[in-house]
Amino acid sequence: MIKRPKLPLIATISFLVGFLVLLIWFNSVRNVIAEYRIMSITRQAAINNDLLDNLLQAGQNLSFERGRTNVLLNNPESASAQNIEFIMQRRKAVAEFLEQTMHSEQFGLSDEAITLRYDYATLKNLRNDVDKALALPKTKRDPALICRWYDTVTQMLADIGTLALADTIEQTETIGQYTLLNRIKIYAFDFRTTVGTEATRTAEILSANRPMTPEETERLQNLRGQVTAIWKALSRETSLSENTGIKPAMHVVEREIFEIYRPIQNAVLDAIKNGRESPYELQKVLQASVPALDSIGKLLEAITTETRRQILEAQAQARFSFSASIIEAILSLSIGLFALALFITKLLIPLQKISTQLERLSAGNLEVTLEDAQSDRTDEISRTWAALQTFRESLIERQKLEARLRALGNLDGLTDIPNRRALDEALETEWRRERRSNETIGLAMIDVDFFKKYNDRYGHIAGDECLKKVAAALREGAQRAGDFAGRYGGEEFLAILPGLSTREAVAWAERLRTAVEGACIPHEDSQTGCVTVSIGVSSLTPTATGTMLELIRLADEALYRAKANGRNRVEPAPAH
Repeated sequence: MIKRPKLPLIATISFLVGFLVLLIWFNSVRNVIAEYRIMSITRQAAINNDLLDNLLQAGQNLSFERGRTNVLLNNPESASAQNIEFIMQRRKAVAEFLEQTMHSEQFGLSDEAITLRYDYATLKNLRNDVDKALALPKTKRDPALICRWYDTVTQMLADIGTLALADTIEQTETIGQYTLLNRIKIYAFDFRTTVGTEATRTAEILSANRPMTPEETERLQNLRGQVTAIWKALSRETSLSENTGIKPAMHVVEREIFEIYRPIQNAVLDAIKNGRESPYELQKVLQASVPALDSIGKLLEAITTETRRQILEAQAQARFSFSASIIEAILSLSIGLFALALFITKLLIPLQKISTQLERLSAGNLEVTLEDAQSDRTDEISRTWAALQTFRESLIERQKLEARLRALGNLDGLTDIPNRRALDEALETEWRRERRSNETIGLAMIDVDFFKKYNDRYGHIAGDECLKKVAAALREGAQRAGDFAGRYGGEEFLAILPGLSTREAVAWAERLRTAVEGACIPHEDSQTGCVTVSIGVSSLTPTATGTMLELIRLADEALYRAKANGRNRVEPAPAH
């Protein structure tokens, strides 16, 4: 008497397999969540990057407005219409970029954002006083307005830089060189602001038409030291990025600032310092400073372009990965549930029925069928083993089983056509028969073109389906009495064509090649876009001295030539 377990084996295995399916699916869901988080990060990075660019664009234009306004406030005469137009254009740009940023939901309520809103409100009120003062000669302007204007705008520029830096530091996730490029962008903005301040101070001194005070000299020296230090840091960060899209813009900045504008500035400051008349008029100095400062703006645009490009690439990759992870999760659950159902219905339940039948066979009932089996909650493995002890006494069932095993042993398990062993036996039988009748044997060796690439692109499951379809076409083509076709190995097939000459075998092979190509099995790595085959054909009349190996060798060499000559073709063996 076999002791029955409390929990049937079917339930135990089903539970374990089901638990494994859930684990795999849970891991797929985790991947979906992780990829969604990455996609959200890239989306947020794109928004933050646009806000940062708007801030820096507003800062650039505000710096231009500060410099030109400061110079005009120090000018003895009222501002010209040309200068007023320049200032208004810069104000318009500041409003466009800054207000767009402040109205965004992403701008937030941080201390830096609140401070910047306050700065902008103060600036708009101060502009009214500045506009009135610019319409008057210097003698009628409030001297304190110049300092108030310069200090207000300079503080606002500093607050823009602080807010931009805070947004950059918050990016804890890197997208390519996103963080590094933003750091370079902040350095470039600081460089623009400092150079602008230096240019403003120089134009202010020149406009005042008086010698420099020691305080002004020291202030300019400090500004120049800051410009040099920031430029070194900017150059170092740019070098670390190894970004080819930024370096040309850096060369332009270096030329415009240090080779064109700086010598003009030096000549002006040297003349003022030594009590000589400046070699350049104020308008010339202003005109030289604009392209110099604009070159830094071009650098910021280049950095912005590179940053946006990397974000777009990261977004595309994130969307692809997210979609792939969703598909993976759906497939893992679907395949897992299908595998579980298949495992239970096609393996475990039949095992239980087989176990019941074996028990009946051991009792001497040879007429039972699977439909007669009744399931019960017992240990199938133990019951099957008990039944197998008496199964050897049933010679009839053993003979049936052996016949079935022999039949299955000659079929390829994947394509359900004869396998290599069956082909060898059939070719040997046919060779002997044709030698007796002095007739020819045709042989076609078929190889699926670029099958490894097919597997690499579409996967092994799709590769198996492809082989099945090629086998079906081969089975359809070998319809004559005596034709015998099967799988020779891997992606190679063999067709034995009794009584066919080389020319007739080539015609048969060409029909097969056309049928496979006409099936239009998609294959992007194939020259035709579909799965094709190459076929080598040979034909021999068996002799007493000849061997089957010669027939196979000739077909194999012809197949090699078919592949060497471009594939998707039939090549005959030379006359022999």
